[in-house]
Amino acid sequence: MGNAPSNSSEDEAAAAGGENWGPHQDWAADSSTTPGLGPAAPALPPAAALLEPARLREAAAALRPAPPYESLVSRHHGALLRWLEERLGRGEESVTLEQFRELLEARGAGCSGEQFEEAFAQFDAEGDGTVDAENMLEALKNSSGANLQGELSHVIRQLQACSLVPEWSSGLLDKLKSVTKCYAYIETSSNPADIDKMTNGETSSYWQSDGSARSHWIRLKMKPDVVLRHLSIAVAATDQSYMPQQVTVAVGRSAGDLQEVRDVHIPSNVTGYVTLLENANISQLYVQINIKRCLSDGCDTRIHGLRAVGFQRVKKSGVSVSDASAIWYWSLLTSLVTASMETNPAFVQTVLHNTQKALQHMPPLSLSPGSTDFSTFLSPNVLEEVDSFLIRITSCCSTPEVELTLLAFALARGSVAKVMSSLCTITDHLDTGYDASSLISSMASVRQNLLLKYGKPLQLTLQACDVKGKEDKSGPENLLVEPWTRDGFLTETGKTRASTIFSAGTESAFQVTQIRIMVRRGGIGAQCGLVFAYNSPSDKFHAEEHFKRFEKYDKWKLQELRQFVKSRIGCSSDDLGEDDPIGWFELEEEWDEADVKLQQCRVAKYLMVKFLCTRQESAERLGVQGLSISGYLRPARAEAEQNILCAHCRKDTESACGATLLLRTLQFIQQLAHDLVQQKESGLKYKSFLDFTGLDLQIFWNFYSKLKQNPREECICAQTLLLRLLQSCFSVLQGEALAASGEEKPPTQRPEGVEAAKELYIHLCDVVDRVDGDSMPMEILKQEVRNTLLNGAAIFFPDRQTRRNHLFTMMKNVTEQEHKQSLQLTFRSLCTYFR
Repeated sequence: MGNAPSNSSEDEAAAAGGENWGPHQDWAADSSTTPGLGPAAPALPPAAALLEPARLREAAAALRPAPPYESLVSRHHGALLRWLEERLGRGEESVTLEQFRELLEARGAGCSGEQFEEAFAQFDAEGDGTVDAENMLEALKNSSGANLQGELSHVIRQLQACSLVPEWSSGLLDKLKSVTKCYAYIETSSNPADIDKMTNGETSSYWQSDGSARSHWIRLKMKPDVVLRHLSIAVAATDQSYMPQQVTVAVGRSAGDLQEVRDVHIPSNVTGYVTLLENANISQLYVQINIKRCLSDGCDTRIHGLRAVGFQRVKKSGVSVSDASAIWYWSLLTSLVTASMETNPAFVQTVLHNTQKALQHMPPLSLSPGSTDFSTFLSPNVLEEVDSFLIRITSCCSTPEVELTLLAFALARGSVAKVMSSLCTITDHLDTGYDASSLISSMASVRQNLLLKYGKPLQLTLQACDVKGKEDKSGPENLLVEPWTRDGFLTETGKTRASTIFSAGTESAFQVTQIRIMVRRGGIGAQCGLVFAYNSPSDKFHAEEHFKRFEKYDKWKLQELRQFVKSRIGCSSDDLGEDDPIGWFELEEEWDEADVKLQQCRVAKYLMVKFLCTRQESAERLGVQGLSISGYLRPARAEAEQNILCAHCRKDTESACGATLLLRTLQFIQQLAHDLVQQKESGLKYKSFLDFTGLDLQIFWNFYSKLKQNPREECICAQTLLLRLLQSCFSVLQGEALAASGEEKPPTQRPEGVEAAKELYIHLCDVVDRVDGDSMPMEILKQEVRNTLLNGAAIFFPDRQTRRNHLFTMMKNVTEQEHKQSLQLTFRSLCTYFR
């Protein structure tokens, strides 16, 4: 239904009638600007007026709210929104006063320290110098660039310090978590398809009713255990007769039993959000907004936005009763075993043997917070107590079995700090044999499963094909075009096999985890094929060289493929060379789609898919409908992806030397950390399988120092992997430093942490400044050193003032003739941080 236009109402007349003051305005007209309080404010009446009721009424009528002026937050509203979104995309959940100030100073906000603190205090309701980034972003979005002076702090402090919710300030009870979308779903009296137009955050769109007058409603089904505190709707004065004028709010346990709790009258000149409930304490399951009347008795209504903010009770983190019971049990067990170690050494061996048997059923990451198999009984507190128990009973003996047990438990927890501590001990015994084949196989299996689970579709580019298409519309470029209902790839007459080469189209490499192939129906469909992932020593692409490299497989048919597959049964993927197939496929007669069975998820720059033959030998051409390729984009490194294995280890034994165990474990943790960084940057939801608790730069430096003292090639490779892991942990280490530097003064850090950062920085500078010739592993290490220096300014110079002073000192010395590479990298790193 439509509404008649309306240009006036009794509200407008009332608003117009309130423009003139009384006759006695001489004192207000002479008001002056109060220094330091912004725009002019009316002066207070003289003291004598307080004793005369008539003059006092006139003075009260003359007082007006100070005209709003553009606050610091309002001036930089858009920049703050983008900055917060970027931080949340990187997984940074909090914002400190120092970070807030640095951003605004970088944008030229010439304000005093008090003004920065006042602006930040609007979000910092608890006054601890740290705010939740998501809540801050939501508050800024809700403001839509309006003047925030005083408004945010008032609302947030009311919500958090409300006497109706004493649990907020009670340290003994549950905490309350802000929920910006506290409803499960929304129902409306009409037009349910347009509900999203009032919940998309854009006030330019709207939900419009379609029904008789005074019958429109919006009903919210609340989430369980949520207390509704704030409810508002967005209206527009330009809607005229569609604009709501009288709105009520009703709540209840069921949709058929609702009780009105609020009646709101909306002036006709309002545009924006109108608060219906503020500082409420609604715990009912249903909340309904009833539009009782529109302007000029309009029939239908328009709602441009809806906000519902509440709080959800979150269990306070701490030691629960079950945790305390388990910790008490482990403490007693530790005391018992410790007391029995001297008189009964076999008791310790029995405990270790039982622990090793249990860990055989606990693969890496199985006890991590992100694991689906994680037992609620083994909480972080209990796991820490178990770790202390194992360390205590093994302190009397240092054997390969003990070291392997501690490493296996650390891997099961996914604790980066504990894994590095265990590897640091193994570094002292690189030639010692460890019965670690099952643990190494478990790491490879877990890694493979995670790669397959979280791989994303890759947008690859066709580089070359050794046969032409039947027509221009059926060329090999159609293989990557979706949907697969189109022509696909049809070869020219007489060609029943084809080889195609794909790449990322850039300098980046990729790691393929899954390939799905659909062929044409009938006899022309491809029957089988091979997949190769490889690198090329040449920087330029020459198709003929690539095809010639794998031409020995061109004569293969289905029989040769099956013989090859049979020969691979029971073989390790480590045996595959770069010129060997990493996958193959075979299609049955009735099926047109198949998944390629990949034996190895190799990082490479090129992917070749060979279609060996057609289903029927009498076919005149080959037909493939399409290819779907999933995986990850990887950084292109100078070296090919190598199998981390000590040259002295035999592959046919259950034992592995300490060097192999060190390299395999470091590679496993480094790859997981790198994937975690990529998932954070993608902005998608992710699940962290790694625990960074207790990780600091001191642990990295202690481990790196031990590695650099050993000139073995395996130790150089381990240093490279450790630096890559360090780069993936920059956000974790930087987050701790920034949290400590919430004030202007330098953060209070442990002396050993400051010394570790200094020693590591000096060593990396010395490595990168060496000009003597190095071996290939050393060149690869140097490249990672450069990357670490280029991205590590916030780690090596933890506080803002130190970074600023170091940068200015380098700028003063820019005229010096000698410029070491380490200085150039540090200068670029600091400039990137301050841009």
